[in-house]
Amino acid sequence: MTELVFPSPLLAEYRRAAWSTQHETCAVFFAYPAPHDRVLVHDGGIVPVDAYATRSEIAAQLTPAFLFEMVQQARKRRARLILSHSHAQLEDATFSVMDDLGEAALAPYLDAKLPGLEPFSALLTRSGVLGRRIGKHEAVDIVEVGSTIRRHLLNDPSYSAAIEEIFDRQARAFGAAGHRLIANCKVAIVGLGGTGSLVAQQLAYLGVRNFVLVDPKLLAATNRNRVVGAVAADVGLAKVDIARRMILSVAENAQVEPICDDATREAVLEKLAGVQFIFLCTDSHTSRAAVSKLCYQLLIPGVDLGVNIVTSDQRIEHIVGRTQMLAPGLPCLWCCGAIGADAIRRESMTQEQQAADPYFTGQGEPQAAVISLNSTMASLAVTMFLSAVARVPGQARYQRYDGIAGTIRSITATADERCIVCSRYGGFARGSTRSLSLT
Repeated sequence: MTELVFPSPLLAEYRRAAWSTQHETCAVFFAYPAPHDRVLVHDGGIVPVDAYATRSEIAAQLTPAFLFEMVQQARKRRARLILSHSHAQLEDATFSVMDDLGEAALAPYLDAKLPGLEPFSALLTRSGVLGRRIGKHEAVDIVEVGSTIRRHLLNDPSYSAAIEEIFDRQARAFGAAGHRLIANCKVAIVGLGGTGSLVAQQLAYLGVRNFVLVDPKLLAATNRNRVVGAVAADVGLAKVDIARRMILSVAENAQVEPICDDATREAVLEKLAGVQFIFLCTDSHTSRAAVSKLCYQLLIPGVDLGVNIVTSDQRIEHIVGRTQMLAPGLPCLWCCGAIGADAIRRESMTQEQQAADPYFTGQGEPQAAVISLNSTMASLAVTMFLSAVARVPGQARYQRYDGIAGTIRSITATADERCIVCSRYGGFARGSTRSLSLT
């Protein structure tokens, strides 16, 4: 079924306006198509007061002039038009007969003015959001993506299936509904080394049953003490295959797609476009840049995590970890300074170029790594995932860990309003994966 994906901040603003009045409230949004039958809402919002021809507690109608202007904007931008209204007074959370009649009259006009740009309608109710194709009465799923993810799904039997006995204690913690949200979430893990293998293990035990694993590297002898599931005979095997074996040892019915390739390649990014959540566990700045941009460009939430151990003369000076959620309304890695053009440039250099670069000092050398510290950050990241997807209580979406002080701090960061990654002036909600590939 088609998914209509809204950034949570847009719907939150709409809700505030709609529930502050007894009258029906209209909003207009513009959206772009994305892979896997998804339509991504880019911008828009509540209409101005003078856009209403009529407005009451049970009905609202836009003026022909305003509607014409919105259609022209959609046509110019090659965007899908989404017309929405609220039902403030009606208890029944469904489209009304009046809605049906209005859309039937409007559909021929929109079809003629927006050829190839199928319009949608969205109904905001106290209990959720409903969506459908205008004039066709064909329902679409509504998904809100932000610091929390809310799925307004219609008649999906997988969301009412019985809970397996092995998850009884877990379901007691965050409910059967929360467990089902986890079990039905398709998750990608980019990087299956020290942190990624731990994330994979925890997700498998939590009940995630659909994985996409991405890592181009083979297991080295120096990896064995921190890659969960690895044994001596695995040296030389793909890390994704080791992780797949480990996941299946926990859940033999899991669907696992291992991809031994670089996450910067377009074919890999297209695979990632079909998941619902992404963990960035890679130590490559180039792949982090591409995948983190995908999170915002396709409105796929994710968590980036990592650990940095700074040593001098074989003594630890600093232990710093970070977990950061990437989603609409939250600043991206570029805004937070977690990634930069210089690091990406240096990664792309040959050894000869690195040696000749006066600014290249020490990068490329093996970094210290300890499994217990990796485990700390993996657990924080997975708990952040549970909070966002299954609504396990927890507000932190950006955390810093000081291993020496033993402290975890929740960080507040501000997004750049003109950021090329996470603002609507950049690639945000644009849909395509083509501009993401770096190879």
